[in-house]
Amino acid sequence: MCIWSVKKIASLSLALMFLAMVFTPFCLWLMSSDQERSGFEKRTLQELPRCALKWQSLVTFPKRMEKYYRDHFGLRDQLIAWHNLIHVRLFRKSPNDAVTLGSENWLFYNADHCLADFLGLWRGNREQFEAWRRIIRDRQIWLADRGVNYLVVIVPTKMMVYPQFLPLRIREFAGVAILEEFLRYVRDKDGGHGLVDLLDPLHELEPYPSFFRTDTHWNGLGAFRAYKVIMEDIRQWYPEITPLHEARIRNVSTEFRGDLSTMLNLSSQLREQSVRVRISDPCSREIESDEQGSLLRVESECVDNPHTLLMIHDSYGMYIRPFFDETFRRVLYTRTHLPQLKEVVARESPSVIVDQVAARYFSRMLGQDVEITNYVMRKHWRNSKDLRLYIDRDGGGEHLRSRHHLMRISHDEKGVLLHATGPDPHVELRFPHTPVPDSFLIHMELTSPGETTMQFFYTTGANPSFVPERVISRELKKGYNELLFRLPHPDIQGRLRFDPGMIKGSYILHSLRIKGEWYGI
Repeated sequence: MCIWSVKKIASLSLALMFLAMVFTPFCLWLMSSDQERSGFEKRTLQELPRCALKWQSLVTFPKRMEKYYRDHFGLRDQLIAWHNLIHVRLFRKSPNDAVTLGSENWLFYNADHCLADFLGLWRGNREQFEAWRRIIRDRQIWLADRGVNYLVVIVPTKMMVYPQFLPLRIREFAGVAILEEFLRYVRDKDGGHGLVDLLDPLHELEPYPSFFRTDTHWNGLGAFRAYKVIMEDIRQWYPEITPLHEARIRNVSTEFRGDLSTMLNLSSQLREQSVRVRISDPCSREIESDEQGSLLRVESECVDNPHTLLMIHDSYGMYIRPFFDETFRRVLYTRTHLPQLKEVVARESPSVIVDQVAARYFSRMLGQDVEITNYVMRKHWRNSKDLRLYIDRDGGGEHLRSRHHLMRISHDEKGVLLHATGPDPHVELRFPHTPVPDSFLIHMELTSPGETTMQFFYTTGANPSFVPERVISRELKKGYNELLFRLPHPDIQGRLRFDPGMIKGSYILHSLRIKGEWYGI
């Protein structure tokens, strides 16, 4: 009888425990308010679905309610944390695909192409590298004509800096990251002027590494190492600027919880001893931001040089700002990209612009600005003496060769007449492409019989045929058009196909000239 009672009590206890486990999350959900966003998942959580008296709404309501409840049931964060802790401590494996668990408690960020880039799977090509290089050079020229020097600072990923702490299964398949390829390309092309390479300076591990173990960012010491390299470049322009002396830098050991441990929901368990950098006797002070809050001003009371720095930065820049605060008389900080800062540049007249961005986002930062590009092309066109080809009313028409029955060529006092008797008319022309300049500029004056699209197909050493992937297109209005543009590939050959338009009629080619463009930086 006693044994039977014990078994009955045990069974009842198990049943009650089971019911508690099942209903506790539900009851806690009923009693708690919904969160809008998950801090460790960095995403917006599902909202309570609405059910309307419509067939589609009624059919989809159960699925929408299930998604909502999965995001809000009671003890959700705690259960996920326990689940993740078991994976990390017991199986030595990250439960989050965006995070890799390395040796010695190093965590690495995988998303935003970081892992693919480290493995060499995010490949670049010479055409893309050349486009990025030209954007940087155009910005430098445009700003230099306004008395401003321009530096691009790309912060490498933690995987690139400390690959020795990655798991062997990843480390042994390491490739060449696109940033490394780009830096090498620019160095070989023009010496890499104005593009700061931080890979080697950040490799140091003593007295502390340059990056947090549990975070995607560099720490204050890594930022100071980067600051010293940046200042070497700035002092080539302004040797009178005195960098912040290391004697004023004090490294304070501190406990830190990074964003990667937060992504695992293990910020309490995965903590690290890191470094917080302090500056002795700081003399800078922040001034109010502008009305939009997009420009922070800092002034220093103990700096002798009169120079102003404008720094464009992302979250990495927060760690480097204290050093610049103590180096320049005035510093402006913003997260707005350069093409949107023309009024600020004109108003504030900075001596230097430092444009800092994380490696995984740098291609987004290098967006072309039509105004800047056109300014530089016009300047180079005026200054270039490297004329490779000309066609106008006085001569040069022999360079045009028509192999198309829909195109007839004649001449009059206005220029070369291109008579198109059908769609897709075109001619071919050749020009000397050696010695190889930075790029080729084409200037053209053309009268069109109507609104249409002009095209230039170009050839390269690797692709000597005319293909749709190698074309420059420009919209033409009816009447007179003047155009100036670049041939974008770094390996242009001297053979072009010129399609003046896509409609029938007579086109007047008043002039067509090709010059070599030389940056001279």
